Amino acid sequence: MSITLSKGVKKPETGDRDFWNDLEDNAQLQNDHNHDGVNSEKISPGDLDKTVQDIAQVSWVAVSGEPGTYKQTITVPAGHTLANVQMKFFVNGGGEDGFEVHPTIRKASSTTFDIFINDNSVALKAVYG
Repeated sequence: MSITLSKGVKKPETGDRDFWNDLEDNAQLQNDHNHDGVNSEKISPGDLDKTVQDIAQVSWVAVSGEPGTYKQTITVPAGHTLANVQMKFFVNGGGEDGFEVHPTIRKASSTTFDIFINDNSVALKAVYG
């Protein structure tokens, strides 16, 4: 008789006649898990590899024909492309330090993007994961 482990996986014992049934059940469990902490280990953002990049306030350039809009072209860190990365942006310094912001992003190439903002006195921190 197999042993059912904490997340529902069935571990056959030597000579277990239900080996093939357990294997089938384990395959179904693998297919159906969602990392909710019940049917598999929970994944939190802290478990993901991430890279942090500073976006300096002195590098904002005014966008021609769009008063009050500023942009920078940013190269994503090595190992990332825009096709396989998630990004979050936070204010870096000042009274709003750490607040998440949602600037406009436009892909420039597979590894660069233009970021647009309406305040050229703000430095940002980009977090890639």
